[in-house]
Amino acid sequence: MGNQNDYIIVQNMKTFTVQKNQFSGSKNSAMSFPVPFDVPPERYSGKDKPWIWNIPYTYGPDTHGNIWVPS
Repeated sequence: MGNQNDYIIVQNMKTFTVQKNQFSGSKNSAMSFPVPFDVPPERYSGKDKPWIWNIPYTYGPDTHGNIWVPS
């Protein structure tokens, strides 16, 4: 068995609950795990444009003050 320092517990994080028990050894009827996005996902609007890695984005800095100019 691992000790308590082998993992990190994150409090107050949104989770996605799985109702069907996929693990036969578990006694819980529902499991949850954190997801790195809002659930359910938001629909894209007509103004949204895809970000493509090999296209320069020089029209303005992003929220971190950077622009993307691939070489």
